[in-house]
Amino acid sequence: MLVYDQGRYLARRWEEEDGVNLYLLPGGVFVELYYDTHRNEIARLRAFTSSDELLDFVGGVRLPGLD
Repeated sequence: MLVYDQGRYLARRWEEEDGVNLYLLPGGVFVELYYDTHRNEIARLRAFTSSDELLDFVGGVRLPGLD
């Protein structure tokens, strides 16, 4: 899968029971992979280029020394 081969993993968040992994692809394309933990499979993906879409991940960011 292109996301795994060329993407760089950035973060994870949870939406209901799906883990949502964020990747950055070359060219500035972000991809969210929604992973269904009960089925053990990717449920869907969403691609975007706007940094506005990254706000959902801000709550999960932890910076060392700022806790």
